[in-house]
Amino acid sequence: NKVVEIRIECPTCERFTPVDLTTHIAPKSLETASTNGALFIRVFDANGQPVSGANVQVINRQGTSTITINDTTGVNGMLQLVDVPPGNSAYEITVSKSGYSTDRTYTPGAVGNPSPSKSHATVALQQVTQVSFVIDRLSSLAISTLNNACTPIASVPLTLTGDKLIGAGVVKNTHSITTNGSGAYTLSDIEWDAYSFTTPSGSYQIAGVSPLNAVAVNPNTTQNVSVILQAKNTPSML
Repeated sequence: NKVVEIRIECPTCERFTPVDLTTHIAPKSLETASTNGALFIRVFDANGQPVSGANVQVINRQGTSTITINDTTGVNGMLQLVDVPPGNSAYEITVSKSGYSTDRTYTPGAVGNPSPSKSHATVALQQVTQVSFVIDRLSSLAISTLNNACTPIASVPLTLTGDKLIGAGVVKNTHSITTNGSGAYTLSDIEWDAYSFTTPSGSYQIAGVSPLNAVAVNPNTTQNVSVILQAKNTPSML
C-alpha cells in the first residue's frame, strides 16, 4: 500500500492553521481476492544494517510479455512490489548501488552453477515472498610480490579466490592479476571477502602471505598485502 498525505495552507488568510490529511491506498484488486501476489525485497550491509537508495532491477520473462521493474529501496532498506503475477523461479533480481558490491539471483540448473544458493524468486498466489540481499562498500588491495629479503619481484601472476559461494562449489569472487615492474599491483573496487592467493608462475611458488592466507578484506578499506615468493622447487611444502 501507499501513504497519501495532503496539506492545506492559505498564506493570505489571517490566523489560518494548516490542515494535514493522511490516508492509505492500495490497488483496487487487492481489496478482494487477488489473482496475484507480492514480492518484498530487503537489502542489508555486511553489519546487517538496512541499505537505503539501493538500485533494484526485477525482471520476469515468463509471461506473454517481459515485466521489467527498476526502483530503489526506502530508508528501511526495503522495496515492496504488490500485485505482481505469480511465477515459479520467475523473478530475476539484481541489487546494486554506486560504490557498493552487487548481489543477485541465479537461474536454477544453469551451466556452471546448477544449484545456486539464491535462485530467482518465486511469487505465489495471494502470498508475500520476501528475499534478502547483502551489499556493502567496495575496497582495495595493495599487493606487493617480494622475496624473503623483502626485495620486490616484478611481473608475477597471481590469482585471488574469495570464500563466498553463489552455489555448490561455485566461487563468487575471483581475480587474476600480474604485478608491475616494481612488484606492485593495486586491485580496486573489490567486494569484501576472505581472499586466498595462488600463483600459476612456473618460476616461483608462494612461501608466505602477510597478513596470513586467506586475507580478510573488510568493506570500505584499503588492505596492504605482501606475497613472499621463492624459486619453485618440487616437491615442496608451504
